[in-house]
Amino acid sequence: MPQLVVKSLNGEIFTASAQVERVRRINGERELSLSFLCNEINNEFLSDIEACWKVNFQGDWYHLFNMKEDRHGNKSFNAVLDFYFNFNQIWYMDEVENKSMTISESIGSLFIGTDYILQIVDNFYANTMTYSKQENSTQRFMYFIERHKAEFVIPIGTKIVQLRNRIGVRRSDIVIHEDDNLINLDIDTDTSSFCTAIECFYDFIKVEGSDEPQPKGDFFWRSPMVEKYGMILGEPIYDERYKNIASVSEAARLKQESTYKMSFSVDASLFDTALNEGDEVRLIIPSKAINTYIRVVDINEKFDEEGDLIEASYTFGNENIAAQYRQLQYDAIQDIRDIMQGKKPIPFSVLPRAVKEATDIINAGATTQFYYRKDGIYGYNTSNPQGVTRYNANGIGFSQDGGQTFENAMTYLGIVATAITSGTINTNNVTIYGSEGYNRIEITGDKLKVWDSRDPDVYTEMTRGGFKSNKGAFDLIGYDGRQEYFNGVRQYDLDLQIQQFNNPAYVEFTGRDMRTTEVEFQRVYCVWTTFRSQYITLSGSVRLEGSSTSNSGQAEIRIWHMTEGKAMATERYTINKSFDPDENNTLYWSIKVDLKDYFSKNPGSTPYKGYPDKRSVNLYVEIRMVNRVNTDDKMAMRVNRGWMDG
Repeated sequence: MPQLVVKSLNGEIFTASAQVERVRRINGERELSLSFLCNEINNEFLSDIEACWKVNFQGDWYHLFNMKEDRHGNKSFNAVLDFYFNFNQIWYMDEVENKSMTISESIGSLFIGTDYILQIVDNFYANTMTYSKQENSTQRFMYFIERHKAEFVIPIGTKIVQLRNRIGVRRSDIVIHEDDNLINLDIDTDTSSFCTAIECFYDFIKVEGSDEPQPKGDFFWRSPMVEKYGMILGEPIYDERYKNIASVSEAARLKQESTYKMSFSVDASLFDTALNEGDEVRLIIPSKAINTYIRVVDINEKFDEEGDLIEASYTFGNENIAAQYRQLQYDAIQDIRDIMQGKKPIPFSVLPRAVKEATDIINAGATTQFYYRKDGIYGYNTSNPQGVTRYNANGIGFSQDGGQTFENAMTYLGIVATAITSGTINTNNVTIYGSEGYNRIEITGDKLKVWDSRDPDVYTEMTRGGFKSNKGAFDLIGYDGRQEYFNGVRQYDLDLQIQQFNNPAYVEFTGRDMRTTEVEFQRVYCVWTTFRSQYITLSGSVRLEGSSTSNSGQAEIRIWHMTEGKAMATERYTINKSFDPDENNTLYWSIKVDLKDYFSKNPGSTPYKGYPDKRSVNLYVEIRMVNRVNTDDKMAMRVNRGWMDG
């Protein structure tokens, strides 16, 4: 008998009795309507219970709202599942436009820091996401579910959210027939996208002269409904994932069936075994030439005050959760081949040993004893009574502490194990957590990603033919020991194109140096390059010409951006006549410009993307005398080299 309990705002728990109606829907919703009547059990809390109290029914916590009270003191409430209550309170201030995201990136991030566990059971393709600020987790979750063409279920009594291509099972033991068990027939048909035939393209190959693969096969798939409604063509299937007629025909069948949408009600007492959300049963209505599978989209259950199910009604339909056709996901389970490609056998020396150990343990059955109870089969080791096995309709478990905990178990939710040894692992989603639970390695059929939930913007990702380190760094060492990259920085330079550019009326070129007496900036060189590295460096020599009257002076060298018309860097130097660097410690000059810093503050006509984007970088090198003492004081300057790095 399920026990109903309520929890007050200060955390006090009371046993309760109530008439309960529960609604379960295919889109994952689950809600209660409860009526608490005055009786010996409820009187302990009935006068105090109000909205925002919590109720636990069949292992699920719900939050009460919409209180109604009659003149006798009886109270009724609606209740929302804890999952939605909590997700409604988590808000996001970020926004994204047309960003490609895998299901782990989109939905997985919503579960960080929550009490709920996300299980991605099937394979899902990445999709482009666009969302706005001021959205809560529920809104984001439902949006991502629709974009990924997914369906989800939260098994009763758990905090596990399972994502599947399609929830429910096909029930071959139930048929709804017009002449047998179909009652209260009220068909609501939507034929806005109805079709009876679909053109299918399959088996795509590369064709010379074309960038896109072209189909080798092309045929029309026809539904049996063609006999009644004629040939009504629907949207073609043009998808290179389908390699043969069988696979594309199945896709066409599902697509056609989803275009004929209807709903009706059937009393649950007609079924010996209860149905769940998403389950499919066959519907046969000869008078309307209908013979198809339909799905449970809504379940309304009524429980008495003892918690026993006394009535259930179902609403059926053949429209899926996203209200549109969801393309089949073929090849949903992919092998982990050397991490990137799937199928990964354990080394030969490991698996035979593990098989032998398991065989020895099972065959040592002389010290085991089994007995049978109403609630399952129990087994224990007579030499070690703490070694217990329990088996019932819910699962099978193995314990080494007398059955207090089952560290190795198999239930309808999945498998829990302290260690797994396998020859081949076929899967589509693997997550390996670090010692603190923040660092993680995620492996799917599409990529391998290493990241930390405390700072999700920093990650390393490997995909088919690609490698990305986002806001991180990496080292790359060549086959001959050369370090090509260190901490993400390229360890070799890119040369610049430098061109002499002086006006002889103001600046004289001696064949080696640029000489001038001007106190206004004069252009002497042009530099042409593109934004390929973070830093640009120019260097050379600067001195006071020997014919000058003064023995020392001051000069400035400026880097000027042609397009933006702005100074990028200006340096002032004390100049002397000597060519000897031991006597003239300012003989050589060097200016280094941080292009990332400059363009982030001066994006110009091209928006800065935050990284070298190969935009044109055209510069002038300009010089002038500063605080000139004598009119014949002249500076001599030249550029020896320019390069980019970082």
